[in-house]
Amino acid sequence: MVVVSHDRYFLNRVCNGILAFENDGALYVSEGNYDYYLEKRKHVIAKSSDDIARIKKEDTRIKKTTVKLTWKEKIELENIEADISTVETEIQKIEGLFSDAEFYKKHGDKTAQLTEELNSAKNKVEILYKRWEELETKKNVSTS
Repeated sequence: MVVVSHDRYFLNRVCNGILAFENDGALYVSEGNYDYYLEKRKHVIAKSSDDIARIKKEDTRIKKTTVKLTWKEKIELENIEADISTVETEIQKIEGLFSDAEFYKKHGDKTAQLTEELNSAKNKVEILYKRWEELETKKNVSTS
């Protein structure tokens, strides 16, 4: 027989087993009356709160590591924008040579060399931008 009631006295007198739906929606089964069920739940809750307290205590022992820019990285971050600007200027200069109508007359024999320099400069600027982003991210994390 299944009985549903909020009357604890009635449940203690009639029931020899409890099916309880806990807060998380899980079904909890307990043999015995309602008082016995409550006593068992107190022990489970106390044990879980002891576990939570122990975990919190362990967590406080863990050192929080802060990520800071090293002195070398700070100098690198200060100078990286100028480095990017220099490389971008070099790229513009080489692209300007290629876009010149007289390019092959003036620089035809240097086409392979200039193409290699252009590709190298584009790769370098891409690397510089990635490094700049890394340093800025690291800087912002350390100041937060």
